[in-house]
Amino acid sequence: MTSSLRMIAVASLCVLSVLAASVSAQEPEYINIDCRRELFVDRYLIADLNGACLRLHEPRDEGPVLKFDELWEGPFCGYVTVIKDWDKYRFYYRGLPKAGRDGSSSETTCYAESADGIHIVKPKLNLFAVRGSKANNVVLAGAAPVHHNFSPFLDTGPGVPEDQRFKALGGTQKSGLIAYVSPDGIHWRGLQEEPVFTKGLFDSQNVAFWSMAEQCYLCYFRTWTGTGYAGFRSVSRTTSTDFLHWSDPQPMSFGDTPREHIYTNQTHPYFRASHIYLAIAARFLPGRQVLSAEQAKEVNVNPNYFKDCSDAVLMTSRGGNVYDRTFMEGFIRPGVGLQNWVSRSNYPALNVVQTGPDEMSLYVQHDYAQPSAHLRRYSLRLDGFASVNATYAGGSMTTKAFIFRGEELLLNFATSAPGFIRVEIQNAEGKPIAGYSREDCRELIGNYIEHPVSWRGRTDVSALAGRPIRLHFLMKDADLYSMRFRPRYEFAQADKLPVQKGLPDPFTMYDGSRVSSPDDWRKQRGYLKEMLAHYLYGHMPPRPKRIKVEKVSAAIFDDNSVEEHYKLTISRNGKSLSLRMALVRPARELRRPIIVKNCSVLFDPDALPEGHGSRATAQRDRNAARMATERGYILCKFIRTDVAADEKDNRSSGVFALYPEYDWATIAAWAWAHQLVVDALDELGYADMNRIVATGHSRGGKTALCAGIYDERVAITAPNSSGTGGTGSMRYFEPGQRPQTVSYLVNAFDYWFVQRLADFADEPDRLPFDSHFAKALIAPRGLINCHARQDYWANPYGTELTYRAAQTVFDRLGASDSQGIHWRQGGHAQNEEDWQALLDFADRFFFGKKVDRRFDTLAYPDAEVPMP
Repeated sequence: MTSSLRMIAVASLCVLSVLAASVSAQEPEYINIDCRRELFVDRYLIADLNGACLRLHEPRDEGPVLKFDELWEGPFCGYVTVIKDWDKYRFYYRGLPKAGRDGSSSETTCYAESADGIHIVKPKLNLFAVRGSKANNVVLAGAAPVHHNFSPFLDTGPGVPEDQRFKALGGTQKSGLIAYVSPDGIHWRGLQEEPVFTKGLFDSQNVAFWSMAEQCYLCYFRTWTGTGYAGFRSVSRTTSTDFLHWSDPQPMSFGDTPREHIYTNQTHPYFRASHIYLAIAARFLPGRQVLSAEQAKEVNVNPNYFKDCSDAVLMTSRGGNVYDRTFMEGFIRPGVGLQNWVSRSNYPALNVVQTGPDEMSLYVQHDYAQPSAHLRRYSLRLDGFASVNATYAGGSMTTKAFIFRGEELLLNFATSAPGFIRVEIQNAEGKPIAGYSREDCRELIGNYIEHPVSWRGRTDVSALAGRPIRLHFLMKDADLYSMRFRPRYEFAQADKLPVQKGLPDPFTMYDGSRVSSPDDWRKQRGYLKEMLAHYLYGHMPPRPKRIKVEKVSAAIFDDNSVEEHYKLTISRNGKSLSLRMALVRPARELRRPIIVKNCSVLFDPDALPEGHGSRATAQRDRNAARMATERGYILCKFIRTDVAADEKDNRSSGVFALYPEYDWATIAAWAWAHQLVVDALDELGYADMNRIVATGHSRGGKTALCAGIYDERVAITAPNSSGTGGTGSMRYFEPGQRPQTVSYLVNAFDYWFVQRLADFADEPDRLPFDSHFAKALIAPRGLINCHARQDYWANPYGTELTYRAAQTVFDRLGASDSQGIHWRQGGHAQNEEDWQALLDFADRFFFGKKVDRRFDTLAYPDAEVPMP
């Protein structure tokens, strides 16, 4: 089973909330929380509170952020949705200047956006003519009744087509819910003419999302407890696997709590703990009148909208048709001023979003049916909806028994100056575990979003992973908001992985969700680097703190450049290793862009015996050095085999003898040597550290790609004809050709990569990655794929497919021009044309120079990229 599928399986258990103990047991033996973040918004994990309590926190009013003051917007704007899409915040809402029947042609869907979630602008989209002009922020018009309650979401499910990244539902009882899709959140089209769901009344905002925990689409929609529009306004739920076909509705239950009108439910996964659904709902009290008729005139509210009032409440769900109403109190109370006590005001927008390193925001409609109608922002600390609270007198909380996966226990907490938290780890029976008692625990004091707990100076709790335990918290004048165990990535054996039809999706995260923000991508990069280390390269040691750099020789290379040779020496555990390095640089000593090539020979072809195959390479690289220095670059080469022999059974020598405890293979060792060379060049004062290029040919190209992945100082990665294990696909090859396959690779050169790769020799489709993952890890830095058209052994076809697949990542990161591909006629070599292309790409990337060469010309333009 893949790590993603394992997470899905675990997440599915979240719906049940437990791992079953026995058929007859009423309560589970223990809960499996895996490595998920758990918020204390309910009693799900709590067994006992002694002198402590669950405390609901009040969001802070940060003031107005969006006025509904355009002619097509007006006092009856409503049903706001906010979506954080990477580094952009998107706001959607109904435009309605005058009250009317639901779904009238006067309604539109309006759009605003923000770079920080605080300062919001309304772009002129020029999409729909409203009141005789397209100079407006309307994204949908003329589609009544859809825009009455048009509610979009960013689809984070696996394998979502790019033109359906955004989805939405809208409509009334008469029309049913109609589905819309969009590639960018701006341009929308109907998914089909017929409604996708009809079994509801829908006279509110009906919200949908992809649930990672339940692995399906969920829709929470308006129903009533009585027949028709009778009884209490309530919520029901339906599920779908394709967004087109939905299950029969299930009414949501609210536990043993008094019935109240829930006007908008605003159910959505919390962005830091997607298995917990937050419902910051509008609680409506029909007939509960605060304003007199005279006061209504004073605030200029529509006469039909002041005889009721409403506020916001916090509900949660962990799947299924159950809402938890731990807190019946108001979450956001109406503010000071009569304008806040009218009908259908104080309605929360859909979704909570992060707006700072330790802050999240929610948004609430104010002044409904008044000329001053607007949206306000409210803020909380991350996870700060509620907490386990202890006063100055002190208290404690003990969890239910649970099992976890991870290495460290991290807490989100705040204390006063004399306050504290201590954590004792107990066995399932409540007995302290040796070494993890309250006396062993270092007292936690301060205010942290995430802080590890330590016992006797140790934070590692991985030895307890998989064992049923309880946590006992002793607290004084403190709030505990959330906890999680920091995970360690796990990767399945080949035979446990599914066959992957097509190229795997680089945006599918280890928990099965999809990347939807820059923060997600940062996490995904870490995961993908670990994945490639596990299945392909092995894990490199850190760079040594000291490298001895000795100049061996120096000579005039030509009229304007100098050739220098060096020996680099590192030592560890009483053993030493030396590496030969040579460079050709412009005669004037300055820090310059440097191209570093790993190779098996240096610049002197006369040093090699006649007929030796590397003589031609050495001569070509001498010519390349001249081209490079003419453009102001330094060309540096190092002998990779000085670090690790290019032969089987090389583990007892070279760098492997210095670092025997690491599982890295030969390609990784050669790539690691690249880092040593960059360190040496920096020490010598030659390297412009913002302009480092890593290149190599064939197996050296595989090495350059690995170097670019694991050394962020590499600004441009330039593998040349690197084939399988490099830029070529491990799955796809040009029909009729005989390229280097995974099977060939692990049989002929099993020492290049970790032994785990051999498990995929006969079934490469079980690999959870392909070379486009490696390319994606370079983004947004530069990557130039150089290849010869007739070099079929190095898989030109697979190189182009994965170049195009990786381009989706470069595009998403706003770095479309940072990846290029260069084709030439000919066979397996790095010749003058390849070097010219590399230098042109570097000139463009580093200095913005215009070059006469294109880097997006395809050799196989008709080939379909097999992405899911």
